[in-house]
Amino acid sequence: MNMKSEIDIFTGFLGSGKTFFINTFLKDTLVPKETVLIIQCEEGQQRINIKLHFKSKIILKEYGPSEALTSAYLKQMIEFYNPNRVIIEHNGMRLLSEVLNIFNEEQLSKLCSEPTIYHTADALTFDMFYSNMKELVEPYIVYSNLIIINNCNMLEKEKLKTLKELFKNINANAFIFMLENLEELEEVLKRSDVLESSLIRNIRLYIHNAIKFLH
Repeated sequence: MNMKSEIDIFTGFLGSGKTFFINTFLKDTLVPKETVLIIQCEEGQQRINIKLHFKSKIILKEYGPSEALTSAYLKQMIEFYNPNRVIIEHNGMRLLSEVLNIFNEEQLSKLCSEPTIYHTADALTFDMFYSNMKELVEPYIVYSNLIIINNCNMLEKEKLKTLKELFKNINANAFIFMLENLEELEEVLKRSDVLESSLIRNIRLYIHNAIKFLH
């Protein structure tokens, strides 16, 4: 029996708050003795904080933004680092199908759980991206489990209502959070209780490490 690595994929365009979301996500979910591999396929102004917990290990690998992520590379990284979790910061200008398809390949399906997908969007610029690049943008919403829409206070009330309805029409099952700014994110996530609790994650980590030891 092998304990598979969890996969979290973060999508969104540069400036939407994707890296901020990853840092907040790690801060709220990281547990002691956990190993997290982060593959960064796009780098904005903000940096990923790899020193959140001295008893945990965060490994950051930068991947060429002009290249599609390959199953061979991901398999190599997982087998080498044996992470409990893999976080992929997806390049917002590349098709989501590129990264999703590699998890259907047998060599990765044995190593990885089904991906959980998170999307960040800027309320001010979303309509422009969606109108001009619908084929690129829409899958981000369709396949997302959780969506963060930032800068909502910058839109008129009716436009904001229309925007939320658009997201709901595309994906009625996703958790959607409308934020005035990203500083609200941590409190909103804690209050909504949508992220896995530290207790459950500690249990999962214990099982993962026990299986690794037996091998």
